[in-house]
Amino acid sequence: MQEALKFLTTAGATGTDPLLVGAKVGLFSGSPNLTVATVIGDLTEAVYTGYARQSLGTLSAQYTDDNGDEQRDSALLTFAPSGSTTGDVITGWFLVDSGGTMLLGAEYLDSPKTMSGADDHLPIVISPTMPLGTILGQSTQVI
Repeated sequence: MQEALKFLTTAGATGTDPLLVGAKVGLFSGSPNLTVATVIGDLTEAVYTGYARQSLGTLSAQYTDDNGDEQRDSALLTFAPSGSTTGDVITGWFLVDSGGTMLLGAEYLDSPKTMSGADDHLPIVISPTMPLGTILGQSTQVI
């Protein structure tokens, strides 16, 4: 619990948490079994034309949400195809360290999103949350 609290207090505005400095957000397809034992190799990364992982960037200042959980938010990240050559159906997002080898978190979207043309967009905000007694990552999908 103390390590998780340290994560929340050092990440974000200072960007000093070593796991988050340079962290990237990516998208996956399919239905992998997401558990604490899941690794990046268990995910099928998006393949639509123009796809690229995006930098998590600096998180907002820590605040307490309506449920009493300590939370920080990423900036709005928007994924969009650059054309319609190769499409994909996205089922979730993931967060990896700067080297792209350590999976820091993953979550399913509320519903799959087809990414097949320049008009398709998937905006996401990543919000590491510290509910009382647990450690979870949760996202807010803005569509």
